[in-house]
Amino acid sequence: MKAKIIILALLLYAVHAAAQQPVCTLEPKNVDAFTRVEQPSIYRDRVSLGKTQSANITINYKTAIPDSAITAIEEAVNIWGWLLTSIRPIKIDVYWQNLPNETFLAAAGPTS
Repeated sequence: MKAKIIILALLLYAVHAAAQQPVCTLEPKNVDAFTRVEQPSIYRDRVSLGKTQSANITINYKTAIPDSAITAIEEAVNIWGWLLTSIRPIKIDVYWQNLPNETFLAAAGPTS
């Protein structure tokens, strides 16, 4: 009986230790890590749900932007255009620059 309790305790410890390990670690690097965030299900199923785009979002590229970043930005804006409801147009100014701290992916804030 004592051996079974010890084995059970070791098994529980192993499961607990495994659960403490991160599933995925992405260290900041100056290379494309090919990460992707999946589209929300309400966006993927928008046609079958009868949802229409309800926000008008305009993008103004203020600096030179890599093509891969433009593709990602436009996809994100397309998704947000379907998810948000707004009677006012939304304007986004995009600047591309190196951030002072490489742990940041991006920064954003309101202008008005």
